[in-house]
Amino acid sequence: MRLFPRVSFAENIHIIDGEETKIVKSIDISPIAIKTSHVNILSEKVQLIFNIKNKKYSFKAKPIRYDNMHFTIFKFLEPLEKIAKVIGKFIESYVKEKNICPYCYENKIDNLKCNNCEMPLDFHNINLLEKLKNIKISDLLNESKNSKKISISNSELDNKYFLDDEVLNIIKNYADVDYPVLITGETGTGKTFTAKLIHKHSKRKNKPFVHINCAAIPNDLLESELFGYVKGAFTGADKDKKGLIEEAEGGTLFLDEIGELSLNAQAKLLKFLDEGIYVPLGSTKELKSDVRIIAATNQDLENKIKEGKFREDLYHRLNVLEIKLKPLRARKNILEDLIKYLIKKFSSETGKDIKGVTKEALDILMNYKWPGNFRELINSMKRAIVISDSDILDKNCFGNLKSKKENENIKGYLDQLEKDTLIKALSESKGNISKMARLLGVSRPTVYKLLQKYNIGKLDN
Repeated sequence: MRLFPRVSFAENIHIIDGEETKIVKSIDISPIAIKTSHVNILSEKVQLIFNIKNKKYSFKAKPIRYDNMHFTIFKFLEPLEKIAKVIGKFIESYVKEKNICPYCYENKIDNLKCNNCEMPLDFHNINLLEKLKNIKISDLLNESKNSKKISISNSELDNKYFLDDEVLNIIKNYADVDYPVLITGETGTGKTFTAKLIHKHSKRKNKPFVHINCAAIPNDLLESELFGYVKGAFTGADKDKKGLIEEAEGGTLFLDEIGELSLNAQAKLLKFLDEGIYVPLGSTKELKSDVRIIAATNQDLENKIKEGKFREDLYHRLNVLEIKLKPLRARKNILEDLIKYLIKKFSSETGKDIKGVTKEALDILMNYKWPGNFRELINSMKRAIVISDSDILDKNCFGNLKSKKENENIKGYLDQLEKDTLIKALSESKGNISKMARLLGVSRPTVYKLLQKYNIGKLDN
């Protein structure tokens, strides 16, 4: 259980820092302190100005600095009773609306008391105010630092190298906040994995995580996928169909490749983000849903805004919290360790005993630009291990990397890697599908699909 109550608070905070005014995004608010996105503050005391339910408030506060934190905490300097009248009332309304305790995040509320952690939630309660007064700001900082560690399961080990400690700390701070998150990064940097980690460590973890790739669905179908439709909405709509927003109720909706969303769908998504309501195609009835939005893109949305292809208001609504993932070429410090790990992993999966790489091969891997990032590296290591006739991977195992130009089509390159690996596995297994599946670390149905994809005939069953 948390030491102090805090709830998501979507307003921007104006900070009067000496003669300068700074604007930051808020994360959590409580009667003791407010947490915001990171900001450099020069003064020992500042003035915080923000709106609660369209009414402006101003409070004196002290910035709390803490190393390795990706947020700033401001301790209120006003009397607690005064703060509780304003912020406590806001928290009470939040509790009533969401039916969630701001201490333990359980929805077992009865008459402004949590039946799970037994904390009173009436911020005019004298006993509660006394408890809050006794909480030290150092306790609050330690709670923020240690409240949650991001765990990665064994089945996710390939993906752990996508994220450095800085990103894991950011995920820890963003997970329990209901604001939208925008994840940016090149293809293969782990945007989907990042979104799943945020959901996994949020209070929504037991609710659905629904993933939609906006680039994989035609624009004329995307709206019906998102918002659903009613019977008779269009030709072939012979019954009502739930949209993905409804499927994700209470959980997280991950909009991958958000830059591909049509302007019409963008307008409807904006309305949903602003009001939490949407209208299925062919219906006039507004529906309300409680869904957290995480979006991702490998495109420059600011350029798309200039080109008139992406709504600026939607961009700012999605980009409340942002995570920027670094490409592999910017993280060469982990590359050698990652290569060793992948050799050990894929050797075990394929039944081989690969001990390492030659110096020439390592030079190729270290100097390559990796336009496909981690995904390309993983596929390259799989291919090298499958085709190697030695227990040491030499430069010939990575000959494909030397001839690749940075502007070459990544998809075609990765497809060729997949095809070469499939042919090698087909030869080694003498066409036995079960053995191929074991060599490749996939299921039998996947092997059949791959053979069909590349029009490769199997030798036998």
